[in-house]
Amino acid sequence: MNWVGTLVLGTLVTFGSAHAAPPAAGTEIGNQALARYIDSGGTQQESKSNNALTIVQQVGGFTLVDSNTKSAAAGNTVYMPHTLTNTGNGSDKFKLSVAETLAGVPPFTKIAIYADANGTGLPSGTALCASDGTTACTTGFDQTVAGNGGVFRFVVAYSVPPDATASWTSKATVTAKAGTPDLYPATNLTATNLDTVNLTTGAAFSVTKSLSLPGVKAPGGADWPKAITGGAPSAATCSTTWSAGLGSAAGCTYAVYTINFSNTGAAAGAFSVRDTLPDGMTYVTGSAVWSGKGGVALAEPTTTGDVIYSVDGKTLRATVANVGVSQQGTLSFVVLVNSTAKPDGSNTANVAMYGSGSCPAGPTVDTCTTTPTNKVPFTPSTVYGVVAASTAANPVKDASTPPAVSSDQNNLVIMPTVNPNGSVRFSNYIVNTGNGTDSFNIKTTNDTTNDPQCRELRAQRGFEHGAVADLHPHLAGRGVARWHRHGRLQHPCHAAACSLWCAGRQQGCGRSAGRQRRADPERVHRRAHPAGLRRDPGAVPPAAQPATHGP
Repeated sequence: MNWVGTLVLGTLVTFGSAHAAPPAAGTEIGNQALARYIDSGGTQQESKSNNALTIVQQVGGFTLVDSNTKSAAAGNTVYMPHTLTNTGNGSDKFKLSVAETLAGVPPFTKIAIYADANGTGLPSGTALCASDGTTACTTGFDQTVAGNGGVFRFVVAYSVPPDATASWTSKATVTAKAGTPDLYPATNLTATNLDTVNLTTGAAFSVTKSLSLPGVKAPGGADWPKAITGGAPSAATCSTTWSAGLGSAAGCTYAVYTINFSNTGAAAGAFSVRDTLPDGMTYVTGSAVWSGKGGVALAEPTTTGDVIYSVDGKTLRATVANVGVSQQGTLSFVVLVNSTAKPDGSNTANVAMYGSGSCPAGPTVDTCTTTPTNKVPFTPSTVYGVVAASTAANPVKDASTPPAVSSDQNNLVIMPTVNPNGSVRFSNYIVNTGNGTDSFNIKTTNDTTNDPQCRELRAQRGFEHGAVADLHPHLAGRGVARWHRHGRLQHPCHAAACSLWCAGRQQGCGRSAGRQRRADPERVHRRAHPAGLRRDPGAVPPAAQPATHGP
C-alpha cells in the first residue's frame, strides 16, 4: 500500500530567562504519539500510540537566609529577621532552632523565635519557642513549608542583659534541618545563620522596612494609596508624580513603603538610610513623608533642617539629624509598580541599607549605611497576552476576527512569484506579550475548498497540529517563538484561491505547578492576496508565477 502521512509529536521551544517552578511532586506527565496518513483509497487515517505516563517524584531542597549583626544598649531587645525557603517540589517539615554558640558574659537573658507574617522584620503573634518558655529554642519546633518556593519568615529576638558592660558581645546560631532526610542530598540536610549582637554605649538603630501605611498622613494631608503586597504591573502611561487620589488611577498600581527606625542604643545620634529601588519599581516624585512632619512632603532635595533628603535616580537617601534614646520614627514614600515588574518578584523585592550607629549626613553616608534591613517581597500579578505575526519586530495585535490582511499589522508577507511544483517557505512568529512564562498550543488547519489545485501546506520542525512552544519573556517583557511553514503547489494559486487559518490557543502554566489558565484563541487569518505569495522576509523567492499566502 502506498501512503503519505505525517507523524505528530509535541515540540518544546525554550528561550529567554525562565523562572518557572518545577512540576509538583505527584504530577502525572503523559506523552502520546499520533500518526496520520492517507491510505491507498485516498482516505485519511490516524493511529495513536499508548500513553506513556511519568509520575514526578518529590525532590527536597531548602535555603535559610540571612546572618545578622546588630548593636544594642544593655537591657534592650534586638530582632534578627530570617527566611526559610523550600526550593523542593513538595511540602515538607523543617526543624528550626537557635542556640547561643559564643555566649557573652553574662549571656542573653532571653532568646525567642516569632513568626514574621508580613515580612516586616518584627514579631507576629506569640513566641513559637523561648528560652524561658515550655518549648526551648535549643530544642526547636517543626514548621511546615509548601514546596516550589514556599517561604516561612521569622525573627529571632535577643535580649541583652542589663548588666552587660564594656566590650560585651554574644553570638547565636540559627539552624534549619530537613524533616524528611531521604528526599535531600547529603549536602542539603542542614542550613545555618549566625546572629551577632554587640553592646554599645552610643546610638544603635533597629530598622525594618515594610509595605504598610505609616501613622501620619500623606503629602498635603491626603490619604495614602491602599497598602498592598502584590498587584498587576502598571501601564507605561501611569503618573510618577504625587497627587491626592493617585492610588485610584485605573490601570496603575501604587505601593507604599515604610521604613521604621528606633534608637535601641545608649545615646542620641543621627539615623541615615539609603534605599535603591529594584527595576520593577519607580519612585513617585514628591511622595516622601517623615513622621516628624506628617502630611508634609520632603523637598527633593532637602539640604537643611531635621531631615536631609535626596533622590538620585532610583536611590533615596535620608538622614534624621538627632534621634533620642528609645525614640522611634518612620520614613514613607510611594512607588509605581511599573510595566517591567516580573511575576516571580525577582525585580520587585529589595532591602534598604542603614547606619547601625550614628551616621551624619554628608559625603560619608554611603560608607556608613552598610547594614541591610529585612527583605520586602512584592508579588506582581501575571499578565497574559499573545500575538501571532509574520515578523518579530513590533507585532500588532489584530483588532478584527478574522483579522484584516494588512502589512501595517505585520501579518502579511508577500512572495512575488513561485514555480509550479515549487517549494515555498514562510516564517511565523508567536509573541508572548505578557510578563511571565507561558505556553501556547499552535495548530494549523487547511482550507483548500476554494481551489483543489493547492496541495496541503505542512508545518516543519515539529510545529504541526498542536505542537507547543514554551515562550519566555525577554527583559522587555516579550518572548518570541518562530516556526516555519513549508508548502508545495501543484499548480499556481490565483488571487482569492487559497486560504489557511491558524489559531493559537493560549494555555498559561501559572505560578505554581498543577494550576493552568486558558484564554480565548489569538487567530491569524491566512488568505489570498493579489500581490502574490506571502513569505519570510529575506527568503529567496523562486522564479515564475504568483501565489498567495499569509501568516
